[in-house]
Amino acid sequence: WVQAIKDTEGAGTEAKGLLKRGGYAFSGIAYLVLGCYAGSLSLGFAGGSSSGESSQASFLLDNAVGQVVLGIAGVITVGVGIYFVIKGYYAKFMSKYQLAEMGDTFRTTALHAGRIGLITRGIAFSIIGYFLAHSAWQGTGNGEIAGMGDALSAIAGQMYGRILLGVVGFGLMAYAVHMVLLGCYRRFNVGQ
Repeated sequence: WVQAIKDTEGAGTEAKGLLKRGGYAFSGIAYLVLGCYAGSLSLGFAGGSSSGESSQASFLLDNAVGQVVLGIAGVITVGVGIYFVIKGYYAKFMSKYQLAEMGDTFRTTALHAGRIGLITRGIAFSIIGYFLAHSAWQGTGNGEIAGMGDALSAIAGQMYGRILLGVVGFGLMAYAVHMVLLGCYRRFNVGQ
């Protein structure tokens, strides 16, 4: 939200910049919802899907407009996943670091953790987007929309599923290292 409000990326107030800043705000809302949901799961406040959630999912899957919206969300999520893979591969994220203030070890760690983390995150987003689009296209037998649990189950169901889950877990931990280093050595474009 700070990126959206304070324009820390220097996106500006043109239409393209406002769209980018709106994306930051939406991302902040999405992370807040996911964080609250994960917290409620860890504290035992939320169990499996309740009848209310199931009926909302059924509404989306039974309604043509809901299926279209869900399909668009799936395609956008796959696109975001591909963007993260490309961003990780080319390592343009390194321009956001204050490299002069970092030692060689931190620079190398930031490069490798950022690459591995962003590519893994992109793959996870692409799998989730695929399941969202698949749910919109074919629906599900139980009226629930596929999500992260289904994506991880699909990975686990492969021949080397446990190894793949371990790789995904390692990659997401690498992303966490990248974000911690970025928090410490971030370059901002905000004027005083």
